[in-house]
Amino acid sequence: INAEYMAADGRFIASAGFDNLVKVWNGEGEYLHSLEGHKDTVKGLGYSPDSKILVSGSSDKTIMRWTVDGTLIDSMNVGSCVNTLSYCKNGDGFAYGCTDKRVRVQWAAEGREPTVLEGHTD
Repeated sequence: INAEYMAADGRFIASAGFDNLVKVWNGEGEYLHSLEGHKDTVKGLGYSPDSKILVSGSSDKTIMRWTVDGTLIDSMNVGSCVNTLSYCKNGDGFAYGCTDKRVRVQWAAEGREPTVLEGHTD
């Protein structure tokens, strides 16, 4: 297991591993479904504050957004392996860290470019 995340309302728990899958359970521990789409290890997960969207980031250089029922909303190529991911508490976006030593904030507002944070050297 590389990542796990519980939705803020406790209704869903997601986990990710070296099998390129995201697995989702309900709050009682009942398995619901697997999310397939990543081509490499999934390393980052985050639920939106309203628990309606799950975001996953992978070594395949993609971030995918999913509905809670497992439908893929969209996928974006970020150009570098994603190591970590977290959703903003107010739902305005999510941040992710990549192997290119940068953190990016992907804003929810359509058309807004990601904010890039630099400074790490390793």
